[in-house]
Amino acid sequence: ATTKGFDLQQRKQSHWSWAPPRAEPPPAVKNAAWSSQPVDRFILAKLEEKQLAPAPAAEPRTLFRRLHFDLTGLPPKPEDVERFAHSLSLSHSPTLSPAPTGAGEKVGKRESENAVIAAAVDSLLASPAYGERWARHWLDLIRYAETRGHEFEPIIPNAYQYRDYVIRALNADVPYDQFVVEHLAGDLVAKPRLHPATGGNESILGTGFWFLGEEVHSPVDIRQDECDRMDNRLDVMSKTFLGMTVACARCHDHKFDAISQRDYYAMTGFLISSTYRQAPFEAMETHRALAAQLAQLRATEQVKLLTATAKALRPGLERLAENLLSGAPSEAWSAVLKRAKAEPDHPLHAFTQSRRAAPTPAADGPASVIVDYAKPGVKDWVQDGWAFGSRPATPGEIIFGENEQRPLAGIVTRNAAVRDPAWNHLATKGAERDGGSLGGWERSGQTLRTPDVTLAAGSLWYLVRGPVRAYANVNSHLMLQGPLHGSLLKEFKDDRNRWHWIEHPLAAYKGHRVHVEFSPVGTAPLSIARVVQSDTKPPLPDAPNALLLAAVSALEVNSPAAVAAALQRTLLAAAAQMESNSLSSPVAAELADWLVQNLDLFCPSGSEERQQLAAAADRARHARRPGRG
Repeated sequence: ATTKGFDLQQRKQSHWSWAPPRAEPPPAVKNAAWSSQPVDRFILAKLEEKQLAPAPAAEPRTLFRRLHFDLTGLPPKPEDVERFAHSLSLSHSPTLSPAPTGAGEKVGKRESENAVIAAAVDSLLASPAYGERWARHWLDLIRYAETRGHEFEPIIPNAYQYRDYVIRALNADVPYDQFVVEHLAGDLVAKPRLHPATGGNESILGTGFWFLGEEVHSPVDIRQDECDRMDNRLDVMSKTFLGMTVACARCHDHKFDAISQRDYYAMTGFLISSTYRQAPFEAMETHRALAAQLAQLRATEQVKLLTATAKALRPGLERLAENLLSGAPSEAWSAVLKRAKAEPDHPLHAFTQSRRAAPTPAADGPASVIVDYAKPGVKDWVQDGWAFGSRPATPGEIIFGENEQRPLAGIVTRNAAVRDPAWNHLATKGAERDGGSLGGWERSGQTLRTPDVTLAAGSLWYLVRGPVRAYANVNSHLMLQGPLHGSLLKEFKDDRNRWHWIEHPLAAYKGHRVHVEFSPVGTAPLSIARVVQSDTKPPLPDAPNALLLAAVSALEVNSPAAVAAALQRTLLAAAAQMESNSLSSPVAAELADWLVQNLDLFCPSGSEERQQLAAAADRARHARRPGRG
């Protein structure tokens, strides 16, 4: 069969509804005095055409009740009815009949009467009940509900926030074009509309309407389920904002309207490229300002705190060889050496071994990289909130501690998304969470998202340091309840502060579109360097003791004293790089971070060096207090 093809311009020209609106002059009427507004003449012209007379003006009490029911949906109080009727009676005119042309006295009474009516209308428009009344009709259009409509009736978390947003927008007389923008892309507006009392981000709330539809838990065909969900959202959007159906174009070019199948899937792409999330809208703008201040303070305080920490570490580092060679080490050093012997990547592991091995060079990573935060100027930086800062961190950057005795929580060891402990206790109190397994995780305001890819391997691999929760979002599926798609969630509870490759087996979803959403566990540190897809485990990067192993392997005399001296020289060099703020390589930054993590070992609490460090940290704390308050 042959077809004519889809001619968009021909479709647009074939029906009046696609033509741009144009102003029409009011028609001529016989009783021109009856029309108080130009629009009235369109009504009167049709009445006169049918030889009908306008209905008589409403009696004041009837008029007042009509105004109330029309604008607020509520009956007026009896005393308000009488007050309104009395106000109108003062003009000696109980009706709304317009005065004949030239009747000056009656025109004056009509103006007085209109002023009374206008005051009543303004009062009703200012009433909160006005927004409540008309929001109901809008909520019907966008199929507002508070449950997902499937088995067990799972709730739509915080749906009422969208309902209240619509009420507030109507009562605030938000322009319709702005209202539309907030619904379609309220999270992207450059200057969001803020709540006048709370400062909360109102614009982002408009986007909630996309997610008020039915969702199915554990769909067997997860791609078909996504197609149905997207179709529902486009159908609601087009009927609400365009006054027409677009859903027919899911299967073919629209038979009548100027909507092609290409249009339909272009709009679907807009939705699929977006992500559902619970946005902490009330604090978003406050957090944005605080994040900028924290970034500025980190830049200004970095050199001071690194220098103070390095100076505090130096006396203890100069006694390192002595402590390692001591026949009766302290309890703290005994514990450290015991752990070093059991962990091959421990900085002091080389000292505990009788044979010294040269470091193994790291192999190249796999080619199928989803996101690599080590790439300069990485553009794939999408997060909810500021828990990971405003960009990937680089080696040598400081991580603030929580008190003067430990001013640094650590040092960034490699290019990665690094959790900022300043946001550790961030929690959305009183907010409803998603149902099912995903609802057990605190994710709002602290989620990092990778780009979308088509899954071509059997597993995703995450190069992380610290405990992490990973949600593999396959075909935007959200309701994780029951075992069918439980494998999309992966929780890694790491008790060792070092880099790992974590495998997330997803062979059942090969060929599907996927992105990963990472969130932290409790208040533990977390760094995410790379996400790849591969059928085999990728190689690990350089071990944190690579510099130390290299120094030991270069020794001509392989004795405990020589090894201890080599370790001391290497760690002192790392401290010197801290002091000069030149920790640009991951291997040097690893050593510096280990020194910061083991501050008590080299600079015990109560020592003179520790007191000097606390004093320097206190000065920095006072400098950043305004931003942290």
